[in-house]
Amino acid sequence: MALPFFYKDDINPGLNTVVLDENTSKHIVQVLRMQNGEHLQLTDGKGKIFLCEIINNHRKKCEITFIKTSNIPHPTSNIAIAIS
Repeated sequence: MALPFFYKDDINPGLNTVVLDENTSKHIVQVLRMQNGEHLQLTDGKGKIFLCEIINNHRKKCEITFIKTSNIPHPTSNIAIAIS
């Protein structure tokens, strides 16, 4: 099964842990029922993907830690869309 994927615009990879906002935390803990130690993916929308682990599954302020950072490769082909 694919890891859940979430967006957070102000990610500082220099920090070890990040606290997610209330809506994202609620979705992770109550909807997906994820527990401490489970992994998820986080993106900043600028080409980086972070593999993260849940360390505190609080429904209002879920805390995660970074495991691995990777970059999304940029496409090398040019795409042209024509509309008539």
